[in-house]
Amino acid sequence: MNDETWLANLLAHGLVRGSFVPDTPTQEQRGLLRTRKQLTRERTSHVQRLQKTLEDANIKLDSVITDLVGASGRKMLTALIAGETDSARLARHASSRLKASPAELQEALRGRVTKHHRFLLELHLDQVGMVDRALVKIDVEVEANLAPFRSAIDILTTVPGVGPLVARVIVSEIGTDMSRFPTAGHLISSHLVMLKTCLRHGGGAVPEERRERWQTEFDPHAQRRAMAEADAGAKWLGGDTQERQLPASAVLPHQGPARRKEGGLRGRSLDPDGRLSHAQKR
Repeated sequence: MNDETWLANLLAHGLVRGSFVPDTPTQEQRGLLRTRKQLTRERTSHVQRLQKTLEDANIKLDSVITDLVGASGRKMLTALIAGETDSARLARHASSRLKASPAELQEALRGRVTKHHRFLLELHLDQVGMVDRALVKIDVEVEANLAPFRSAIDILTTVPGVGPLVARVIVSEIGTDMSRFPTAGHLISSHLVMLKTCLRHGGGAVPEERRERWQTEFDPHAQRRAMAEADAGAKWLGGDTQERQLPASAVLPHQGPARRKEGGLRGRSLDPDGRLSHAQKR
C-alpha cells in the first residue's frame, strides 16, 4: 500500500494529529526571517568567493583584517577594482583603527591582479551590497510588524545567549500561544533543529557542559538512545526493565572489559593452576 493511501486511511479514522499552523502575523514574520536567513547565507557565499578570487591573485587581505567587506575592506577592494596596483596606496585606504600595521597591509596587498580578477571582484562586491540593502529592508519590515510580539521578545532576551534577532526567530517559529503544544517535549520535538541552531549561534560558542545537558535532557533522540542502552544492560544482567532500574555502577555489554580467551574445550581451561607446560597442554 502506498504512503498516500495509508495516510488517507489514518486521517479518515482520526489517527493523524493536525500540525502546528501559526496565525497570519506569525506566518508573515516567519517568512521574513526565513528569507533573511537565506539572504545571509548568500552573502556569506559571495564573501567566500571574494576571498577565493583574492587568493587566486595572491592577495592575502583576509589574513590581516577581520571583515573583508567592512568599511576598510570595501575601500581597498574598490581601489583594486579601479585598477590600483601599488600596495602602499591601497593600504592608505584602511582605517587607522585596524590592528594591522601599514607594513602588514602592504605585504598582504602585494599580488598579481588581472582584468579577470577585477571583473569577479566587482561582481561579487556588488552582490554583497545588494544583499545588504535587502537585509536592511527586511529588518525594517520585521520591526514595523513587531508590536504583537514585543512582550514575548523582551522575555526571551532575558535568557542567556538569546539576542534580539534570535528572539525574533524563536517567536516567528513557535508563536506566542504555548497552549498549541501539550507539553514542553512536544515543542522541543517539533522545533528541535531551530532551537539548537539558536542556542548555538545566539551568544557565541556554547559551553561544553550546556551542550551535554542539552543532549541528555532535551534531545529526544539522545533520550531514546540512553533508554535503549539501559534496557540492553538490564536484560544482560538478567533483570526486568519494567520492574527494576539499572544500577549506576552496572557495566553495559558494550562497555565491559575484554574477556581473555582460555584454552581447552568451550572456553574452559585445562590447566587452572598453570602447572602444565605448553607442550603438555597441546
